[in-house]
Amino acid sequence: MNKRKLLYRAIISYMILVLGSLLSVVAAVGTIAMATSNVENKVGACIFYSFVTAFGLLMIWLGRKLVQKNHPVESQDVSSIDKMTETQTEHQHMLEDLTLIRNQIKNKVVIEKITRIEKITTDIFKIVERDPKELSKLRSYKNYYLPTTLKLLGLYAEFEKQSVATENVLLAKNDIERILDNLAEGFEKQLDTLFSDDVIDVSSDIEVLETMMIKEGLLSGEIQLYGNADVGR
Repeated sequence: MNKRKLLYRAIISYMILVLGSLLSVVAAVGTIAMATSNVENKVGACIFYSFVTAFGLLMIWLGRKLVQKNHPVESQDVSSIDKMTETQTEHQHMLEDLTLIRNQIKNKVVIEKITRIEKITTDIFKIVERDPKELSKLRSYKNYYLPTTLKLLGLYAEFEKQSVATENVLLAKNDIERILDNLAEGFEKQLDTLFSDDVIDVSSDIEVLETMMIKEGLLSGEIQLYGNADVGR
């Protein structure tokens, strides 16, 4: 549907809405005037103004329906924008929490591990903010893995503040230091899965290009197609 037709429909929708509102106002004013005047046929006038009121309300309802029908995309866009803004705010808070905890920790090795996790997490969030459809792949990551990581790092920061490092505290710190490497590796795999569709698209596009070039004599048929070649060649 072209823009001119959309404009005409929008104008008609708002005209119906405005006319319905005017009829309702006229009916309300007429009813009040009738009640305070000495109109002989009040029953007939009451029926008339009731009909005008009902007709006005019907036009208002119809006008609203038409307005909603003519602007479904705008309403959907606003909802999508609000949802994405909420997601970006949530991501920003998680990254800020990581940075805050990193700044509280003194162990340089642990700081490097947290920095690695921060970079991976930032890349993951950038991808899903650019393509919200990928959010479905991050349920476990956002709802469990990352919050649990933040919890463990918070405990590590608290353990470092203890003036006396007991055996249990040392064991707990060692366990947290060890799991950070596993978490970073797992998060990198999570990042890689977000690129899987793009990699498939790249492979398909290049294979089609090479096939067409071979058919048209622009490429030697002896050259191995993309995806079948040895890695690194």
